Parts: sequence; C-alpha cells; structure tokens
Amino acid sequence: MYAPSVPATIEAEDFDPAGYEDSSAGNEGGDYRTDTDVDIKQVSGGYAVGWMTSGEWLEYTVYVEQEGDYDVTIRSGSAMAGRTFSLSQCDTPLIESFTAPQVSDWGQFKTWSAGTVHLLPGYQKIRVTVSGDDYVDLDWIHIGPFSGTIDPPDETGCELPGQLSWTSTSPVIAPAQSSWASVKDPSIVRFNDRYHVFATVYDNGLSSYGSIYMNFSDFTQAGSATQNYMRNTTVGNTVAPQVFYFTPQNRWYLITQWGGTYSTTTDISNVNSWSRKQPLLAGEPSDSLDFWVICDDTNCYLFFSRDDGTLYMSKTSIGNFPNFSGYTTVMSGAQNVLFEAANVYKVKGTDQYLLIVEGWQSGPRFFRAWTSNSLDGPWTAYKTSESNPFMGLQNVSFPSGQWTNDISHGEMVRAGYDQKMEIDACNMQYLYQGRNPNAGGNYNSLPYRLGVLNLN
Repeated sequence: MYAPSVPATIEAEDFDPAGYEDSSAGNEGGDYRTDTDVDIKQVSGGYAVGWMTSGEWLEYTVYVEQEGDYDVTIRSGSAMAGRTFSLSQCDTPLIESFTAPQVSDWGQFKTWSAGTVHLLPGYQKIRVTVSGDDYVDLDWIHIGPFSGTIDPPDETGCELPGQLSWTSTSPVIAPAQSSWASVKDPSIVRFNDRYHVFATVYDNGLSSYGSIYMNFSDFTQAGSATQNYMRNTTVGNTVAPQVFYFTPQNRWYLITQWGGTYSTTTDISNVNSWSRKQPLLAGEPSDSLDFWVICDDTNCYLFFSRDDGTLYMSKTSIGNFPNFSGYTTVMSGAQNVLFEAANVYKVKGTDQYLLIVEGWQSGPRFFRAWTSNSLDGPWTAYKTSESNPFMGLQNVSFPSGQWTNDISHGEMVRAGYDQKMEIDACNMQYLYQGRNPNAGGNYNSLPYRLGVLNLN
C-alpha cells in the first residue's frame, strides 16, 4: 500500500491490491498474501509470483520525481524456452518484449537487463504482462541504475558447419494482386509466435516498386496471409527492407532504400503506425542500395552495396543510432563476387560473425560467405565459389521440383529479433527470392516468388 520512489526494486508480490489479472482461482502458491488470486510462492530469499500464463498481468504504482529515461532490470525465470513479458504504462508500451531467461528448474532465476523506459513525473502505474506462451515466474523488477550482478545471456548454439546442404520448399509467397509482377527482397522476424514479413513488389499497373507487410504463424499459412500494401501509409514504400527491434530504444526499426532511410514504430503488426522515413546515412554515395544494420554491445554498423564490386560500411555508437555519417570500404573485388543483398549475422553461442553477399559466376545467382570475429573485420573466406557456395544450385535440392535457378536476395530466420541479428547455426532457415528460369524480359517484371531454404 505504498508507491516506491524511482530508483527502486519492486518485489513481484507487491503489486497493487486490485492491479492484477490471474486466470486461476485462488493463490496456488499459498504464500505471502491472501487478498488476491495471484499465485505467490516462497523461493530462496523471499517470494515470487509463479505459474504466470499468457495474458496475465500485474500492476505496480511508483513515484517518479523527474521525467527521464530509466534502466529496467528484471529477475525472472522459466524452465521453458522463449517465455516473454511486456511492460506498459496506461496502455502506452514501454518494453514491447522481454525474454525471460531459461533456467534448469522452477524456483530458479536470472537477472537480465530489459532495456530503457521513458517515465513522466508523478505517480505512474507500470503493468507487467505475460506476452507469450504460458508459464514464467517473476521475482522482482528494478527501475533505475542497477548496481548488482547481471547474469550472462543464454549462449548456446552451433559452429558454422564445414559442409552445407539445403532443401528448398516450393514458393510459399506469391503476389496477391494481379498487377504485381513479383514479390521479392524479404525481411523476416519471428516475434510473439508469428512470422512478420516485409517485402518488395513491382506493380506493373504503376510501373514502379512498392512494398507489402504480412504475418502468419507458420510457413504453411504464408500463401493465404493478407498482404498489406504500404503505398498509402505514412511510411510509404519500403523497398528492400530490413526489420529489427532496437532494444535500447524499445522500438522497431524498418531500414529501406532509395536512398537509405529508417522508420520506427512500437507495433510491428500495424502498417499505419510506422513513422515517416528519415535519412539514414549523411554523405551517402550515389546508387547505394541494400542497407543492412547490425549492432554489437558498443556500436551499430551499416553495410550497403552499389553493384560495383565493393561492400561499404558506416559505423556509429549505440547511443548515436540511427545517425550514421561517412563510410569505409569493407572489401572490394569483381562485380559478380560482391554484387548486392549483403546480410551480416552474429552466430549465436560463438564469437563469430557471418557475412553473405549475392553474386554470380557462370549464370545463376548464389551467395558467397565470409566470417570474422569482429564486425570491423577482417573477413575470412568461408564459402566463396560457385562449386562450394554458401547457398546455390550446387548445394540446394528441390524435393517438390526445381522452380528456380537463382538463390537470390532474402534473409535468415533469426534466433531473436533485436539489433544483434543472431542466428542459430544448429537450425538455419533462409527466406529467399527465386523465379521461373524460363521467364525473360524486363528485369522489373521478372516473376520473383519467395521460398524457404532449410539446412539439412
């Protein structure tokens, strides 16, 4: 019955008397409080709210002396992977998703940083909601600078394999409107148990490129998912997009061309919520395309191409993102080797980064790959030939029939959804563009479709 002043540690069991939603009758833990149905159990060092299921929430009233940005640290745990919370304030999102650490047994917890929130002065009501699957425990939340011990993130994964072979699906996404010649250049992220896909379309009726957004729970549903045309939204067309959640600012970013721009939202599923596009790179050279952002713990890196056999990069601090200025050369070579559609990923559970770039040799498009222990390089050749590609006809099979010769512009299904762009080398999937090899004519009208590569 009091409102702690920020900075403060708020015990999970000290929620407001009427500030909760619990799906089960009675306090199943039976500890600490008898005035609510929230399940409270005794744990080492005190109490915790346990057995939280999807949609349940708790509210805490705090007093903020001064408006500002405040760090949030959460101690929680689940014996199941991928359980998530969200934080809001009077229906305003503060942290869209925080993944609870996986622990070996119930009653165990880890302390992780959840990001930064902006709070107004005065009494504020903070709501914590289970935003994903059932069963997660919450011990406490700390708002403000945290001087305790932050547990290291869960880092388990596989090294990149020495040999690669992939199996391709048939096309899973085709243009939904008859005037659209193609759907291509996809960006994909898995969030809240759904795939969110942004992609380019070429509209023959308007003789111009546009973009779409769609979401679905499984690739078997991708073909019937609604394709939302973005042409008349505030953000407009987002050609060759990249989407990710920037944790330090608790917002989604959509990176696009031409030229390099960014847009933001707190609701990835609402195409009308994206802000107007803003310039991304001061001093951007002419003909730049295929912009790609990835961050480590200190800096953010912007990779891009110009179809000239050179891969370029700009760099800025986490605190200065998304303001990039100037650029350097990462590597250069023949046009067909370093052409376009560069992706850069952190390999989860390792100190390794993976760079892939689309090019060609004898004809069809394929991806070469390099690795490094730093986003600053240097980059070492990994799979760089047509006979031994990262992804290409030499190592892709088509059980349902070969529908494309090109393995072209796409994106890996990531292990997370934030700016670190992590992938799980144990389970790689790549959403890519391909086309009927017998189709010809103007490049803009080529009938690109989207398929999925699965690592064997």
